[in-house]
Amino acid sequence: DITIPNADSSFTYTVSEANAGAYSFIITDANGCSKTTDIITVSAKVPPVISLLVPDQLILCNGNETASIKVNLDPTTGVGPFTYEVRNTTNLLYYGSQLSGLSAGNYTVKVTDSKSCSDTKSITISEPAKLVVQTDKKPITCDGAGVLTGEVIVKNVTGGTGPYDYYLRDTNGNNTSELNKNGSSAFSFGVSNFGIYEIK
Repeated sequence: DITIPNADSSFTYTVSEANAGAYSFIITDANGCSKTTDIITVSAKVPPVISLLVPDQLILCNGNETASIKVNLDPTTGVGPFTYEVRNTTNLLYYGSQLSGLSAGNYTVKVTDSKSCSDTKSITISEPAKLVVQTDKKPITCDGAGVLTGEVIVKNVTGGTGPYDYYLRDTNGNNTSELNKNGSSAFSFGVSNFGIYEIK
């Protein structure tokens, strides 16, 4: 029993989180008259729980910053509103609440609710290896029979994401292509015009 001084009709009863539950109070005056309050439910804090953390958009080309992360929270946990903290632990960059426009690396995502409870999970964003093209050439030559066609050779392609499409452009703006190559076998473009050629 708790006696409330006559000069103060207000009263605060503190309940610890360990004693969370349903409470009601019986108020009795000096004449023995009583009144029972409505039931008051005291709930324990339930920290937010990250139920899903996955890449939402992938990086298609090495070095791009185009990835995004999808974060789902268990709707039965935490008390909104929620704040997000995104950190790249590979390059030590802090992105704040930014969940898109991310580079490759290892990340931690921390979600904090309005009661300062939080959950943290980790995720790795990958990217293709750097695209490397090895080329060679065979010059255009002339002999008694006339002009012999030269070659621009794609010897090998590694990195990126296969299969690969090869495009050859000369200084006159002429384009030639060879599509859907595996990159491991050499391929030659025959050329008959002197000049500078670009492989893309």
